Amino acid sequence: PVFLHTSQSKNMSNKEIFSKIIPNIKLATRLDAEGKEIAVEVRQDSEAIECRKKILDLLLSAGYFRVMIKNLSDFDKIVGGMTWCMEACEQNVDVDLLFNENLKKKKKIALTERVVTVLPQMKCPFTIEPHQIQGLEFVSIFPVIQWLVKESVKLRSEKAERLKLFAVGQFHNHFETTS
Repeated sequence: PVFLHTSQSKNMSNKEIFSKIIPNIKLATRLDAEGKEIAVEVRQDSEAIECRKKILDLLLSAGYFRVMIKNLSDFDKIVGGMTWCMEACEQNVDVDLLFNENLKKKKKIALTERVVTVLPQMKCPFTIEPHQIQGLEFVSIFPVIQWLVKESVKLRSEKAERLKLFAVGQFHNHFETTS
C-alpha cells in the first residue's frame, strides 16, 4: 500500500483519486431512444480491432468501395455496407431511410432499427441489436456482415448467370450462327 502525506493528498483532486483506468476500453457516443447522445464504453482490444479490419476488408472485396473513403465514419461505412448488401439481395430497406452518410441522429436510429428488422426477413442466422451497430461492437457485427456479403455475392452471381443466358438467347433469336 502507498500512504500519502497530507501535503500530497491536498494536491490531488477527487477526479485523480476516483478515476478508473480501464485498458482496452474507450468512451464513445451512441444515440438513445430519444436521439440524444450518451457516452458508452467501446471495446478496443485486439479482437475488436481485428474484426473491424475484417469487416472493412470483406465489404471492399464484395465491391463496396466506399469503405476506402477516409472521411466517412466507421458507422457510415458499416451501415452503408449493410444496406448495400441488402439492396444487392433485393431486400427493401425502406426508400425513405436508404443510407446516406451524415444522417441526423433520429434517422440513424431508425436506419439501424430497420436494418435489424430486415435481417430475419432475409433468414440471417445471426441476431444483432441496433445498439450494437450504433456502438460499433465489431465482434458482434462481424458475423452478420460476413453472412450478408456471402449472400449478396451469391445472389449477384446468380443474377449475372441469368442475364448471360438471357443475352445468349436474345443473340440466337436475332442472329444465325454458321458452323
